[in-house]
Amino acid sequence: MAGTVTHDIEYGATASMARHVITWVSSSGGAVGPTFDSGSLKRISGVILRVIEQPDTGGTKPSDSYDVLFEDESGTDLLGGQGANVDADATIDVCPGLPFTDGVTTSLVPPALHDVPVLRITNAGNAKGGKLILYVR
Repeated sequence: MAGTVTHDIEYGATASMARHVITWVSSSGGAVGPTFDSGSLKRISGVILRVIEQPDTGGTKPSDSYDVLFEDESGTDLLGGQGANVDADATIDVCPGLPFTDGVTTSLVPPALHDVPVLRITNAGNAKGGKLILYVR
């Protein structure tokens, strides 16, 4: 098992929006995932509108250029590659999008999910951490 993860969910007043906070700590090899204790990551159902990757600061700050993959059960990166080479001094804030082609035009659409996701973090350093915050409708 590589690293540890906790997953908390907060619902809005109308329950039409949920905020998922996934807190991670890397293993001695600098990795997190792809497998954890049963129940560490919970099922996420809805459309992912916004994702924030917030690295820890101080002694648990990850190494520069660490990588974050957040995948559905089929292996599709729901961040669309935007979690590659993360600067450990910056919080990334993205509106993820996956390619959709209607036969004429290709556009990006927010990813829909009804899975227990797979989190993979590499190159973070020994016992480093951060948070992945998702806003899901």
